[in-house]
Amino acid sequence: MKKVLVIALLIAGSLVFFHGNALAVLGAADNVPGHDVVFPIICEKNGSLNTTWAIANVFSSGGTANATVRVYSATSSFLDSSNTMSWTPFDVESGDCQTLVATLSAADRTALEKTINSVVYYVGYVFIENNVSKYDERFISWVYVLDLVKGFASGFKGFQAEGWAGTSTLSEYSPSDVKNAIKGDRLWGRFILMNNNADTFNWLMLLLGDSNATAQLYYRDENENTVVTGNIALQEMNVLNVEDNMPGGLFSGYPKYGYILITIDEGDSSYDTVLGWMYQRYKATTIEGSWDAIHEIDRHCFVC
Repeated sequence: MKKVLVIALLIAGSLVFFHGNALAVLGAADNVPGHDVVFPIICEKNGSLNTTWAIANVFSSGGTANATVRVYSATSSFLDSSNTMSWTPFDVESGDCQTLVATLSAADRTALEKTINSVVYYVGYVFIENNVSKYDERFISWVYVLDLVKGFASGFKGFQAEGWAGTSTLSEYSPSDVKNAIKGDRLWGRFILMNNNADTFNWLMLLLGDSNATAQLYYRDENENTVVTGNIALQEMNVLNVEDNMPGGLFSGYPKYGYILITIDEGDSSYDTVLGWMYQRYKATTIEGSWDAIHEIDRHCFVC
């Protein structure tokens, strides 16, 4: 009897495992093939830092897959959809921020400009919109922040939306078009600031489905001391320099180790998607000692 029960459980488990997207969860930033792909972009206007991406069509059904490359500013203003991408089955296609920005109008390029520590960047996000149909979940992504001239390269996953993604809310939608936001009103990100070199910095990157949110940043060192910022007005795409926003009194010099608790207030009960990454970079006195890294920030729903 026990042997029959074990066999039955194994068969049931295999049915779940091989049944399409049965293991996927709407409203979670899980790494499964998506219908649409969304990710932040940042590149220097007059420098070497760039964002690159590669997107694979991992299934053969449906023949050629096509998508529109929708470009949005940090304030969620839609700028352009003149670029497209096409994949044959199992194909990989790529792009990068600087090449994409060069195809935009002068006005659209200006709309992307953001100055961080006296350096002008193009900052926004890209929405790869599947043109085939809703619920055609076939795309996976690899995104990189590269500054090869200075010896830096790190990668992260784009948001691979199941069902289909809302261009304004960035939420996943079910077959019955029910909104499933990737919620979070408490987030945590690690910071490591080794020195005051201009090429040593940490960026908190937040991509939101709400353009009216505010945040407070609770900086905590490794001795459990905390300092708190005032309310910071957020846009949909945010690149916050960790040291620029750090209140005084927590550190007397370098290095600066700790983490940030980010509390998000969207001002209503809609609770749209919140995605986030921490980009850490250390420029040492020798290139062999320099490093960079990107990690996804952790999230929790305290009231959402």
